[in-house]
Amino acid sequence: MMNLDNKSNILEPQATVWSTVCAGLMIGATYGYVVGAYDIVFRAPNISADYVTVVMFFYMAVGSGAGFLMALGSMLALRITHNPATLRNIAALMTGLAMCLVVLVVSGRKMTLVAFPVSIFIALLIVRSWPCVTWRVLIAWWLLSLFVAIALSLACASGVMPDSIFLSGVIYLALAVAVLTQGRRLCERSSKAVSVCTTACILLSAMWSISTFSQSLRNLPDTPHHRGSGHPNVVIIVLDTLRQDYLGVYGHDGGLTPNLDQLATESTVYESAFSTAPWTVPSHGSMFTGFYPKTHGASSQDHLWLDDVLLTMPEAMRLEGYQTISVVANVTIEQANFDKGFDQHVFLHAPKSRVSLMLTPLIRLLGLPCQWMDKGSASSIVELGNWFQSDYDPEKPLFLFVNIMDSHEPYQPPIKHRLAQLPHGRSLIEAARLGAIGHDATAWHASQVDDPRKIELARAMYSAEVAYQDEQVGRMIQLLKKTVDLDETLLIITSDHGENLGEAKRWGHLFSINDYLLHVPLLMRYPEKFPPAKRINGLCQLTDLLPTVFDVLDIPCPVENLPGQSLVPEKFEPADAIFAQWWPFHWMFPDIIKNIGRQASREKWTAHYRVVRTQDYKYIWSSDGRHSLYDVKHDEDEAFNIITQEPEIAKRLNERLWKWWNEQPDYQHTETEDDQPLDAQAIEMLKSIGYIGD
Repeated sequence: MMNLDNKSNILEPQATVWSTVCAGLMIGATYGYVVGAYDIVFRAPNISADYVTVVMFFYMAVGSGAGFLMALGSMLALRITHNPATLRNIAALMTGLAMCLVVLVVSGRKMTLVAFPVSIFIALLIVRSWPCVTWRVLIAWWLLSLFVAIALSLACASGVMPDSIFLSGVIYLALAVAVLTQGRRLCERSSKAVSVCTTACILLSAMWSISTFSQSLRNLPDTPHHRGSGHPNVVIIVLDTLRQDYLGVYGHDGGLTPNLDQLATESTVYESAFSTAPWTVPSHGSMFTGFYPKTHGASSQDHLWLDDVLLTMPEAMRLEGYQTISVVANVTIEQANFDKGFDQHVFLHAPKSRVSLMLTPLIRLLGLPCQWMDKGSASSIVELGNWFQSDYDPEKPLFLFVNIMDSHEPYQPPIKHRLAQLPHGRSLIEAARLGAIGHDATAWHASQVDDPRKIELARAMYSAEVAYQDEQVGRMIQLLKKTVDLDETLLIITSDHGENLGEAKRWGHLFSINDYLLHVPLLMRYPEKFPPAKRINGLCQLTDLLPTVFDVLDIPCPVENLPGQSLVPEKFEPADAIFAQWWPFHWMFPDIIKNIGRQASREKWTAHYRVVRTQDYKYIWSSDGRHSLYDVKHDEDEAFNIITQEPEIAKRLNERLWKWWNEQPDYQHTETEDDQPLDAQAIEMLKSIGYIGD
């Protein structure tokens, strides 16, 4: 290896090449760090510390790698010229282009226009002076910086590193020490002006970075704004795919949901709340319109779209003078016209670049806590914090809708939560494989997987996701407490559906309609109307949310003839039965066929279901004639069909079901616009959550 400490080597072409490689590493990591800081500060000023560490490490690694590879291109210049000055200029140009590429690929914005001249300038300064510094110092600095980034990332993943400004200081401290310890040599062996400029550029970058991170950690007001008289705020948080029986308030003894359990002590708890469908779009359609899927039509039977003619809750709230905002993680809602009526609609899962998309599987496999892995919990807090600081009008009542889906497959919680729930004798590698490639709910459901080890691990990782989500919900509640008066806010927390986890060989939430999918949590907090810690056991449904909200506002509901009723405790009348329906996912048939074979009957997978459920029994009408009856009081898993043993009960419930069905208005298709095909990104995201097969 060549020794660059020897002054006679300073102007040799090979020395220039080595200095260019070192400069590429140096500028790449530095630029990655600065671009990462810029991206975090201006894109998400309330970003959490764990995301900061991963983002900075990623940007530094990409920047360094690009700088290294592109700087090696200067070696090609040796075939053209051996003039040191020309080589330095070519090296600076190559390094500058490399950094432009980094900025363009990683941040994907017009920042490249600024990056190019700045990169060339810094590259010229460093390349001209760098042969005076040993290459060992430069490589050591780069490795130290990456080591610090990795160490802090792992520390945050373990939950022991709370402050991102510390990350900023430590990484740049390594850089400053490396430069300052060589400052004397720079002044002795090179142009003093070049040395001063180089050192100043790096130190100013450090100061700027720390300053911007200080801004990124600015706090919201400590005291919430009181509007005095007027309508209360309305906040609805949907915890997508959260099973009711995994919350402590509903009897789970695993300690997974301390924040939701605490909130339950301040809320009215509904013990028998049910969804209208076992998956996202029709369930949310019922929340927003107050109608069953048969009427609103947003389902796999009619079309996956909420027609404009239907008046939704956010539209009605905006007409009443509310400022309306939605923060949504589930792509099926994003693609189904649920943003109508919102002044601002934020879709959380929009990857910044192809690099982000390519790295997502790796990030998830490692369990690092970052925005690419997070399914809405942490990133929703960031977006809400930004909105409260920039666009929130405290003089207007607020209608906020949040959908987060960390309890949805794939199960890839952060390492801290994986470790807490990992079954005895199982490894993190097994858990990582389950989340990355091992668990396909539709395939497992079709194959009727009943392997105890698979069931144990899947339930454990689902529990870990629930625990992680609860942790973030606690942070979201704290954010709301800082910005709005929670006692002047109707806060509703529920789920759109649950999840099968191997009970009676059922998996996922497609092709089934059992209680683990329909029975959802429902907490309502508004001290004026909902007594704290009160528990209500009567049957109710998500169709009741719209009339409940307008009853609390003391305003006539703008939609007439709704099937639901107000859930305000002093007016509550329990329903005698709840109803739900399911239509098959036709686009999932290729996955089904792969697992059941071409000769097997498809009737089970093409049937659609209609359900009536009382407190004691559940009757499922099936279009293929295979109706079923379950004693839900004594058979929670719905494993034993008792329709032949109890024909009179089945007959009575069948009559009740068809009476309800005939009372509901039919969906009337009104949309005239041409169909809009899904884009490639939407298709990939639907695949990632199991709604489209490969």
